[in-house]
Parts: sequence; C-alpha cells; structure tokens
Amino acid sequence: CITKTADNKTEIFPSSSLVPTAPVDALIHLINAYIEKHRITPEAVVIGLPASFDANMDEVIRCTNLPFLQHCKLATALRTHFHIPVFLEHDTLLLLLGESAELDIRESFSTLGVFFGTGIGADILLGDKPFRLPHGSFELGHIPLRHHGRRCVCGKYGCIEAYSNGHLFFDLAQNNNIPIKKIFQSWNSNDRVGRALKTMIHIQALAVGTAAMLFMPDHIVIGGGIVAMQGYPKHYLEEQIKCNALFPDLKPYFSIKWANLGEAAFLYGGIKIWENAVRH
Repeated sequence: CITKTADNKTEIFPSSSLVPTAPVDALIHLINAYIEKHRITPEAVVIGLPASFDANMDEVIRCTNLPFLQHCKLATALRTHFHIPVFLEHDTLLLLLGESAELDIRESFSTLGVFFGTGIGADILLGDKPFRLPHGSFELGHIPLRHHGRRCVCGKYGCIEAYSNGHLFFDLAQNNNIPIKKIFQSWNSNDRVGRALKTMIHIQALAVGTAAMLFMPDHIVIGGGIVAMQGYPKHYLEEQIKCNALFPDLKPYFSIKWANLGEAAFLYGGIKIWENAVRH
C-alpha cells in the first residue's frame, strides 16, 4: 500500500500469509485489513516481487520463491477489486529506486543495483528511470557460472546464485554451531568456515563484476540482508569487484555505494513508481 501511517511505520507480513490455494484472495485480505486498521484511502498499490512478468507488467511469469503466484494476472485482479492503479515491479528495482534518492545519484547516467539476500537480484537505472528488460527483471543470479554445476532453486544447474545465497550462509552457520548473526566473526580465520566465507564473497564479486562489465555503470549500489550483517567484509568485496571489472591500466569508471535504507527502500521505491506514473 503506497501510503504512510500516522506514526510513519511499516508493517511486515510473512509470505506464509499468502495461502497457496488462493493467494490473490489472501493478498486482498491483507491489503483490506491494513486499510481498515489505519483508516486510509490508498491512491495506488505497488507490489514488489522476485519475479519475471509479461510485457504489460500484469502477469507473473516466474516466481521461484512464491510459485503459486505464477501465471496469475495479479495486477488485473487487484485493480478489479480495489478500482485504483496497481503496479507490479521487480523487488530489487524498488530497492534501487529508494536507495538512489537517498544516495543522491538520480542525475547519473546509469546505476547498477545488486542485492544479496535469499538470492542475488539486480536492476539498472538510466537516470532515475528503470531500464526495462522484456520480462521486467535482470536475472543476474541465474547467469551460468559452471557447466553442469550445482542445482539452483530455479531448476537450472550451475547458476551463480547456487554458489552464494542466503541459504548457504545459514547452513554454514548452522552446521558449525555458529549463530547466523555472528557468522562473519570467522572472516579472518583460516578454518573451514573462513575459507567457505571467502569463496562465497568471491562469487558475489564475480556477480557484480560481470554486471559491471556488461553495463559500464556510473555507480554500483550494493545491498541486501547478507551485506547488512555485522562484520560483512565490504572493503574486501570492493577490492574483488575492481579486480574483476577493471583493466589494470584504467582508472575506475564507477563508484561503489552501500545501501543503507533497509526495508524502507521498498516504500520509497514504490512511491517513486507512483510519482512516475502520475507524471506520465
């Protein structure tokens, strides 16, 4: 819901709130409950999903984390019920739009955003406008890394995301009896945990460096739940990105900036989508 409550707070609902047998009805119920609780009249609804969409940004084509939304014309269903504009967006695009305003890089020609969480998500801004791809998302996490490699959650084998994702960090912590919040305390150790962490950070650097070489952005914004963890080696990642994305005889053509809005970036990004729609 694109609005601010009287106390400027946001609310979080688990994905399990979307009943697989009737996800649209469950989503409508959640939105209605929010509207009634805060006594608001929304002007629009913006839905951010880790998904691919049809050319009209109406139907969810692929959504690995919420497969029961696939092949659902979600925007049409919500518009029909609420009689207000509804926008579907790639979740990382909302994050990038929100962060770009906070970091004051909206006037730049191009900005790459890469977010490391459950998976690896990325999007591009040209100025402060989304760079649109045919299905609404730039699938950085599913660029092939190794032929016949590990099976990815998307069903393919060898995706770059299969070698560095949130589940792997969690499993590494759990298998070594380390609280997940303290996993990066092992960063400088030379034991199995420390070596595994370095391997996953190297993979993250490869992902960012690959995208940087493809798009040659002015700025790279890096965020997500993994990099927000205490002790995450930001400086080391920056060094590795530059090793992968720069020729030895060239100065950096990009600056690296770190996301700092957290979940609030979704709200600011959604407002930006609505503002752009009104403007046009």
